[in-house]
Amino acid sequence: GDNIDKDPMFRALVSTGLWTAAGTYETGTFYTVMICTNGGWSVNELRGCFVAPSPGSFRQFPIVGNSSTSLTVVGDASDLVSSGGVFEVVNYSPAAESPCIDAGLNEAASGHTWDAAGNRRLFNGLVDMGAHEFTMRTESAVFLAGAYVPAADSMTTVLSMPPDSAYVADVVTVDTVPTGVTDWVLVQLVDTNDLGVVASVSGFLLSNGTIQGPDGETGVRLECSPGYYYLVAKHRNHLAVMSAQPLAYTNELITYDFTTNWTQYRGGTNACVELEPGVWGMIAGDADGNGKITHVDRKICEEQQGQTGYKAGDFNLDGVVDGND
Repeated sequence: GDNIDKDPMFRALVSTGLWTAAGTYETGTFYTVMICTNGGWSVNELRGCFVAPSPGSFRQFPIVGNSSTSLTVVGDASDLVSSGGVFEVVNYSPAAESPCIDAGLNEAASGHTWDAAGNRRLFNGLVDMGAHEFTMRTESAVFLAGAYVPAADSMTTVLSMPPDSAYVADVVTVDTVPTGVTDWVLVQLVDTNDLGVVASVSGFLLSNGTIQGPDGETGVRLECSPGYYYLVAKHRNHLAVMSAQPLAYTNELITYDFTTNWTQYRGGTNACVELEPGVWGMIAGDADGNGKITHVDRKICEEQQGQTGYKAGDFNLDGVVDGND
């Protein structure tokens, strides 16, 4: 919570280029749109970065969005943008080794839910110093056996889901559940020594098995110190799964696919089920979510027979507890 007399280790310069048109200020939104036809950026790749719109300018503007050829910033920067002018885009988010990580004051961040890039302001109970929270994005895929339809090579999306995640480790509420979602899941990082939970985040499991953040971003963001961790996926009525080996969390983007082979699971074929040749998924039947399938889970399903809605005994996630579960 004190000041740090060290290099903050920001990621720094991201992009440079030349404007190909004058900036346009939109008085209704208080945004300026700047054009660089050869930008080549991915959509919203630069969100949360800052742009210095002209050489020698000490004024920098926060980028709230971008297309492949334009930047949208907060404030009136139109007088600083002209065709042929040079610009710089700077990223002030901390690198993995930054001393700013978890070094901020939580009380100073009170009321600020999101950082400059639109990511959650608070991870692991501690706020980072600066405009950005440090996170590593995990893109993973997993199938739920109960909801999987082999003929479609995907899962059902008929369940009416609540806007609140089902996991106390990371309670998240959204205004609207997006289309194409099978259910909420919980993604966790686990310590390789004592298997203690290092980070948890709720996400949407899409019908194709990919996990999407509550904000609609591909993958979920987790904060951890650089190192090796097991990746865990949990669902409220399927057995949790863990990556076969620890994964290297040393880059901003980590990918892992549980669906391709039983060798992707810690525990091998005992920890997953083959859904169709070459496709593997999580085992259904853990209604009480205690990590075991016992007579208690069967009893829950039997007691909920005939009920509709978001029920623990609805293993195939069709919104009805019946003989098919």
